[in-house]
Amino acid sequence: MKIFMGIAIAALVCLGAFWLYAEPLQTPSPIPVPALLTSPPEPSPQPAEPTITWSVPQLSQVLFPGTSSTTSVSFQSNEALTDVAVDVTPSLKDIVSVSPATFSSVAAGQNYTLTLNLAAPSTFTERSFGGTIQLRDLGSPPKIYAPPLNVVLGVTFQSITNEALNITFSYPQLPFPSSLNVKSTSFPQVLVLQLQLPTGEIQSMFRIVIFDNSSDLTLGQWFSANIDPTKILTDSNTFTLQTLANGSSALLETGSVPIEYGAPVAPAYVLSRDGRRVATIISSQENPLFLYGYTPSQIDDIILSMALSLNF
Repeated sequence: MKIFMGIAIAALVCLGAFWLYAEPLQTPSPIPVPALLTSPPEPSPQPAEPTITWSVPQLSQVLFPGTSSTTSVSFQSNEALTDVAVDVTPSLKDIVSVSPATFSSVAAGQNYTLTLNLAAPSTFTERSFGGTIQLRDLGSPPKIYAPPLNVVLGVTFQSITNEALNITFSYPQLPFPSSLNVKSTSFPQVLVLQLQLPTGEIQSMFRIVIFDNSSDLTLGQWFSANIDPTKILTDSNTFTLQTLANGSSALLETGSVPIEYGAPVAPAYVLSRDGRRVATIISSQENPLFLYGYTPSQIDDIILSMALSLNF
């Protein structure tokens, strides 16, 4: 019996050894190794864009309604350019015009001059207009050269009333005190708009002269009877009839005065709302506006706009 059990145990040991030998070893799967992190290639340097330098950091002006001003600015580019257009942004349409509008070529480091005409709307509303003037490549696709020139235009005025003669009008905003002096209350009624200079001296700017029209003539009839009896101005179309916002009629000088007329003439004549008076505005010979750089043509424009503001 002992011999038999020994043989059985020996057989089991051999069978186990055979099973261990026959079972293949499981090789573990390799652990994936992440790819080495690499930096992306540096982008190739881009060529620098041309840079524009303006003669002024910003163009700012204040105008009286209905008047205009001409000024100039210059620019230069740090690189040579070809086929360049000068654009005004839509916000300044009908307010700013530029000449010239194009350049066939622009040399690097050379100054180029632009002439700008600034025109204020004729309506008596204080407002401000802003936009830019920019240089653009005429090629395709179009390219704007930076920086543009900022433009700010303000429209402003001040008004004055004389209750004795029941008249109100507007005039340019000035840095010194102004006053309205009544010189005559009988026809022709005369008011003088005066300005006090820093020296304390008082100078007259404009004279408002009001004529009688108690016969209720139309403005054209009154003008022919009192200003143009020879019909020289009428036949030459020197004046144009216009209806103002308040319903009054006005004759405005829009043409040249013929030499044969032979007398000074005011640039505007305005009929009062009731049709009983006619007013005109005349610049004083010593008008201090000349001291502020206003030209004779600009003062004429101011007079026309002041006439349009008359309310009496």
